[in-house]
Amino acid sequence: MCGYRIWGLAAGFIGYFLTFYLIGLLGLDINSEDKKTIGFLVGLGIYLVPLILSSLSKRVLSTPTMLMPVLTDADIEKIKPFTTELIQRANAGEKMEMVAQSIATRAAVSPSQVIAFASALAQAFKEKKQ
Repeated sequence: MCGYRIWGLAAGFIGYFLTFYLIGLLGLDINSEDKKTIGFLVGLGIYLVPLILSSLSKRVLSTPTMLMPVLTDADIEKIKPFTTELIQRANAGEKMEMVAQSIATRAAVSPSQVIAFASALAQAFKEKKQ
């Protein structure tokens, strides 16, 4: 959710500065007869903001890091020896990102795969408990 706010702010600033940069670059005066040109530039800035935001969000959302990690049988076998440590550290209240990074380095997998493994493990435990 926070990412969308940041992109919205970035697009707003880009549109704002682009509009007023062009007004300053062209040497236009708001109090003169240049109001039509200024209106055109403001309209252009308003038009460009959604285009820039759309372009940036497409790039961000299409990055591979945003995809669900693939957990193969080989990856599961690499992570299994660290299952006890994973559970103990998670129950101790350590940040999952730190735990995943530590285990991923030693298991030769990505941290997102360790988190996916932990999530699957928690889901299996929850189903078994019911």
